[in-house]
Amino acid sequence: MTFTKTSQKFGQWADSRANTVFGLGFSSEQQLTKFAEKFQEVKEAARLARDKSQEKIETSSNHSQASSINGTDDEKASCAGPADTHLKSENDKLKIALTQSAANVKKWEIELQTLRESNARLTSALQESAASVEQWKRQFSLCRDENDRLRNKIDELEEQCSEINREKEQNTQLKRRIEELESELREKEMELTDLRKQSEIIPQLMSECEYVSEKLELKS
Repeated sequence: MTFTKTSQKFGQWADSRANTVFGLGFSSEQQLTKFAEKFQEVKEAARLARDKSQEKIETSSNHSQASSINGTDDEKASCAGPADTHLKSENDKLKIALTQSAANVKKWEIELQTLRESNARLTSALQESAASVEQWKRQFSLCRDENDRLRNKIDELEEQCSEINREKEQNTQLKRRIEELESELREKEMELTDLRKQSEIIPQLMSECEYVSEKLELKS
């Protein structure tokens, strides 16, 4: 079995005998590093246990062959004691190593289960986050459409305001023109009044002229 770090928070656990690969996710890079160290520790303990077991088998086989070829029954008895003691000591050490390895494996299984639960929570959180992002996208799309509608409405109102301002300007110009025409009208009325006054004087002047003409004729 091997464990390979693939990124800061993810790794792969490969079992070549079972031809399987598991992807593991961690909440932090520290947890991933700790898991990798524990994995290597358990793997090394298992290797040492296998080596010690193989060494025990080879030692026992060598002692048996040597006793059967070179030793007498007495020699076998004399050699069997130290050999058995050594094998028993090695066996005890192997049992301790296996017990420690089993304890480490149990601890590792607990940590692995914890990491799986953390990974499940992380996956759930990512799914919820993805759902929230989709909802946010929909809300953003609605807000953008509403913003476009309001922008178009503002453009229409600005156009209407521009039209009103143009009409106000035209009204102002018309008002000035009306005032000018009224002023001209007043001037014309004054001129007309003067002309009327003059027209009233003309008959009197004509009468006087006729009177003077008659006098002049009489004198002549």
